Amino acid sequence: MNQPIKQENQILKNIKFVGVTFDPDSFKNGEDELNKAIEMGYKVITDYPTSTGVVFSVGLYNVNEEVEWSTRLQMYFMKDIW
Repeated sequence: MNQPIKQENQILKNIKFVGVTFDPDSFKNGEDELNKAIEMGYKVITDYPTSTGVVFSVGLYNVNEEVEWSTRLQMYFMKDIW
């Protein structure tokens, strides 16, 4: 039996900006916040270098899986054969 091919559509659900400074005394705070966001499922979208560090934009996505259109048609027309 053919397995439907799944196509993921990512929908941005939430965005946040996390700053990581170059200061040796405080960089750990931003680093921890960024790691926590990644653990929660956020993905890094881009980074913005600044004179004092880096600001990361991170996004949380909902993933909707859809069966590819051609596979849907094939399943529809072959349903009576199975």
